[in-house]
Amino acid sequence: MPPKRQAIGRSTHQARKKRALRASESDEERALKPENLRVHAAETRSSESSEQREVRFETDRIRAIQARSSETTELRERRLQKVRISTARSRPTLPSDLNLGAFPYNNDYTFHPRVVIGKMDKIRMYCSAFKFKNQNTRNVLRQWKS
Repeated sequence: MPPKRQAIGRSTHQARKKRALRASESDEERALKPENLRVHAAETRSSESSEQREVRFETDRIRAIQARSSETTELRERRLQKVRISTARSRPTLPSDLNLGAFPYNNDYTFHPRVVIGKMDKIRMYCSAFKFKNQNTRNVLRQWKS
């Protein structure tokens, strides 16, 4: 358990010092800080052993469990919404007009908001072929013939 903080809610010498340091940073230094942190983390992780890596993972896992056990429903929803937004931003964007959209075979349309087809888990009675739940073969054949 971490040591008890004595200065909760008070401005400590260390906090004032850190605030002054941040205020004195230039815009370039402020912009370079995330990149420097990323490089430092990558170097540190590349030099750690597999045992150290497992310990780090276990520590992170325990810390996440503790943080999530104390969060309220509102905080949990806010955290999950941030995860959803981050995930959506990291996905490749797909064309909004899906006309003839099946031809680029390297695209994954499963998460596109306009593509809701479900699982292909229904079996046709006559030919035992798999189909989607709402797939209507007669409508597809009519469209194809016209």
